[in-house]
Amino acid sequence: MSTLPYWHVDAFADRPFAGNQAAIMPLASWLPDATLQAIGEENAFAETAFVVRDTTGAADWELRWFTPTSEVALCGHATLAAGHVLLGEHGGDTVTFRTRKAGVLEVRRTASGYELALPVTQVEKAEFPSLLSALHVSAPLFESVSGAEQTTIVLLENESAVRALNPDMRALTNIDRMVICTAPGDETD
Repeated sequence: MSTLPYWHVDAFADRPFAGNQAAIMPLASWLPDATLQAIGEENAFAETAFVVRDTTGAADWELRWFTPTSEVALCGHATLAAGHVLLGEHGGDTVTFRTRKAGVLEVRRTASGYELALPVTQVEKAEFPSLLSALHVSAPLFESVSGAEQTTIVLLENESAVRALNPDMRALTNIDRMVICTAPGDETD
C-alpha cells in the first residue's frame, strides 16, 4: 500500500477546531479521477484540494478540488489552505495555482495571514424559491452570468444570519449548482 501526504487545515481560523476545514494533498503526479473522487468522499470535508507541480510554466502548482460527491470548479477556503501548506513547506511569500476552470490563482503571505485574489464573476438578480425554502431564509439572490460554473449567491442581512443558517441538506441535494451564502461581515468585507 502506498502512502500519500495529507494535511487537515482549518482555514479562516485563529485556533484549532474553528473555521472552514479542508484536506490538502500534494501529489507527485495526478491519480485517476475516480481515485481523487474516492479520496474526497473518504475525507468527507467540504473540499479536498489536490496539488501537483505545474509543468506548463503558467503557475507553481496545478490545483483541483473534490467534494465528497464531485469535482468543483473553484473553492476559496481550500485554496487558502493549500497556500498555507505549500508556503509552510517550501517557503516564500507567494504561491500560484493553475486551475482547470478558474484560471491562475495566487495566495500571498501577509503580516496578518494570507490573501487570495479570486476571479470576478458577473451576476444578475434572480428568483429561486426552492433554494430559499431549503435554506429557510428570505433574501435576495444573484445568479452568475460568467465564471467557472453556475453559481447562486444568497445575500443575507448580516454575519449573524450566515452563522444562524440551518439548511435542509436533503433538499439542497436536489439543487444542481454552487450556492454561496454571504453577508457584510462585522469586522471584514
